[in-house]
Amino acid sequence: MQNIDCYKIQQKNIDSIRRVNFINDANVNIRLQLLCKDVLTMSMNRADGFKYDEVGILVSILGKYKSNPMWGYNGIIDISNPEYQEAIITNEKNSLAFIHNHPDNSIISYGDLINLITTDSIKIVIAVANNGNISYAHRMYADDGFYIKLYRNIQNKIHSKAKSEVARCRNEIYKKILNNPEKYGLSIKQSRRKK
Repeated sequence: MQNIDCYKIQQKNIDSIRRVNFINDANVNIRLQLLCKDVLTMSMNRADGFKYDEVGILVSILGKYKSNPMWGYNGIIDISNPEYQEAIITNEKNSLAFIHNHPDNSIISYGDLINLITTDSIKIVIAVANNGNISYAHRMYADDGFYIKLYRNIQNKIHSKAKSEVARCRNEIYKKILNNPEKYGLSIKQSRRKK
């Protein structure tokens, strides 16, 4: 059924997920660590033929909201689902965290960064690799005008390319953001699981 390479999740991968200082609040960091473990557990326990595939949840940083799990297929979560769309519209700016796993053990993706840049209610996006490593990105500025301008600039660069050059252009932009995230108003970090 699955078309992507999903790495097996073992309980030791879940147990070894580190607590990361996502923000300056120890209780929030503990909660986000537990939610990272929950996402991998949900992925490991999938019974729909997509075991170990992507699972995501959207939560408020202060604990007032938690979405139902969003099931990914072939490494993609459809964020156009109604619950996700309602949550990002009705929650305050910079109040949400989007936590999901990456079945191929990759770090935060281009799509994750665009989701963060274009969604003013999301403060942080966390990608938990199936092996238990974490990568995350968060907005550095409260004013979303910066991010609107940034997204327009990215889109203009991509749309100015010939169709055959779009993927290469996206990859170049992605690498530039990873190499100098502060220039793009982002903080991007990685944390390896405990051995």
